[in-house]
Amino acid sequence: MRTPLAAAALALFTLTACGNNNVPPRSPEPPATPPAEAGNNQGSTPPPLPPPESSPETAPLPPQVAEQEWAPGKYMGQAIRIVGESARQLEQRSKFGFAKEHASLMGAYLKKGEVIDITLSLKQSREYAFIGGGSQYAIDVDLGILAEEDGKVLKADMEKDSAPAFRWRPPADGSYKVRLKLQDSRASGDFVALAVMHEGGYAIPARNLLASFESTLSMASAASAKARKLGKKGLVFHENKNWSFFGVVLRPGEMNTFSGFKFDGSAIVMAGGDSGTDNLDLFIKDSANNILDKDDAPDANPLVVFKPTDTSARYKIGVKQASQKGATLATVAVLDIEE
Repeated sequence: MRTPLAAAALALFTLTACGNNNVPPRSPEPPATPPAEAGNNQGSTPPPLPPPESSPETAPLPPQVAEQEWAPGKYMGQAIRIVGESARQLEQRSKFGFAKEHASLMGAYLKKGEVIDITLSLKQSREYAFIGGGSQYAIDVDLGILAEEDGKVLKADMEKDSAPAFRWRPPADGSYKVRLKLQDSRASGDFVALAVMHEGGYAIPARNLLASFESTLSMASAASAKARKLGKKGLVFHENKNWSFFGVVLRPGEMNTFSGFKFDGSAIVMAGGDSGTDNLDLFIKDSANNILDKDDAPDANPLVVFKPTDTSARYKIGVKQASQKGATLATVAVLDIEE
């Protein structure tokens, strides 16, 4: 017999994304009269993760350049800051580290009421930590794990706050769907972010996190300014029910591929690494893994301008650590050109 809480969880996390995903994502619009206090955590309990002993004097993310010059980067950075700092605190106080086999940090833009999923291959032998967060106008962000085969909710944090988090050990090896939902906001939409960690994962120093995000978001800010000079409105983070920002740890020669992208028009994909790398490569592939475009020049900041020949097709984005200097945290941004 399903409890009322379980029934509510099932109803919530079986919702599909709503809204017109052909509309380019804007920076979240502030309310006409912002309340003096956010009130995001009223009536909730702290997530079951080690809280920081004290707030850091300066959070490591996002870079100030992006905040000042490019509004989408500012709000994406706010969401990444929440999950990045919480993940770093957990890393320092436990045996948890950033996920090894797949992306460990992700970001996306959601309209109020929308959900976004990612399917991950998880192991029964590991305990995982999932940490979510929303940008400044988010009131309620919910996080859940669903069974891939039937959509059953296996674990969820639906407290009314903007930073859901929990630990979970899968009942068996397999693929599981991780879902974030922007349940409520004081704006029409917000950027959300997700960190995935597990026991024995990578330990990433704060300076490496900063260097990687600063590299990619600063590139995006500069590219948006250049697009405006060419008569465009600028760059916005890609939607179409896709994540648009990724952080993944790559060892020398290793590639990680993100699938399922659908593009309605021209897009720009870019990547940056931390201070430990001097060579990253980017690839755009079709569903059969044929390379359609690439930037494999010997530099740490590859960029590809991609115009799809088939707007109904699904595409893949691959990022490769081509340097031999050791593991790096590579971040990838997927942006649409706003005409």
